[in-house]
Amino acid sequence: MDSIATEAYDLDEEPVELSYAAQVLLEGYRKMPKPAFAVMDGAGFYDLKAKLSDENIYCRSLFLDHADEAIERAGGWLVPVEDDAALMKMLQLPGAAESMVFWSCPLGEPALHRHLRSLNVVIIPNDETPPEQASTGEGDTEAEFAKEQSVMFRHYDPEVVNSLLPLMTAAQYARFFGPATQFMWYSSQYNNRRRTSPPDDLPVAPHGPLRFTAEQIAELEESREHNSVQIIMRFLRKVDAKHADTMSDEELRQFVCHYMDDGRSLGMRGERALGYWAYLNLHSGGSLSRDQSFRDFMLRDKKFGSPDDKMYTLMQRLSEQAD
Repeated sequence: MDSIATEAYDLDEEPVELSYAAQVLLEGYRKMPKPAFAVMDGAGFYDLKAKLSDENIYCRSLFLDHADEAIERAGGWLVPVEDDAALMKMLQLPGAAESMVFWSCPLGEPALHRHLRSLNVVIIPNDETPPEQASTGEGDTEAEFAKEQSVMFRHYDPEVVNSLLPLMTAAQYARFFGPATQFMWYSSQYNNRRRTSPPDDLPVAPHGPLRFTAEQIAELEESREHNSVQIIMRFLRKVDAKHADTMSDEELRQFVCHYMDDGRSLGMRGERALGYWAYLNLHSGGSLSRDQSFRDFMLRDKKFGSPDDKMYTLMQRLSEQAD
């Protein structure tokens, strides 16, 4: 799908106290057709709604009235961007630039909200093995076994869309965009903002939920895992060069892969949380991973939120102690 391409842009100097990623998003937002909206990934924060409320910033869940409050809290949040001042408050939240995407939608907030909610669940092939037919031979178990399954689509996670957009067909691209006219995000892989708009010759968007093939899912998972490892490696060399620079790239890659797997065994899911876990174990020589009481805390004590929430809180407290 060569006609559907994303573009990278250079950074103009921005005299505000923001991270590089935040600065390029702020500049990119100013160039977007209006009205423009941010969609923030709640998984990157302990309680995003509360943090935005503290700044008097209105947000609207893409998982309204979900039976599982944890899923709603960690899902997407649509934020109408009123002005630069409000956006800068959002971008000053730790990790915000890496946990948000932007949409231009001329039809306004209600239309975009309805569309984004329709993207929350997508259809993919069911790769589970059909159960063996009952010994009685009654019924066609294999034929009745679902060939597709519904899964959550984290379209508000910049790294998900960064990996998935290049894999989409024109029809999928049309369904993804819906009423929107531009999409922007910050890519850690490219270390810059990216934006894309639907070309004029897109086909009519298919009805129903967005669907992906088995080949697309396999390529997406491979691409995302590779990108995540590279991003965490760069993060470790930046924040703990003393320990990271004692390793070759291959040694550091193996270290990151090990602690990503270890973090997932403790219930961590987000790239940011897995990066923090790798950092803490790099800095401590792996002692935190060997601490059984800490592992029990991550796995069992749910009153402090998900394992990702616990990592964010721990890193915030360590940062406050350092200050």
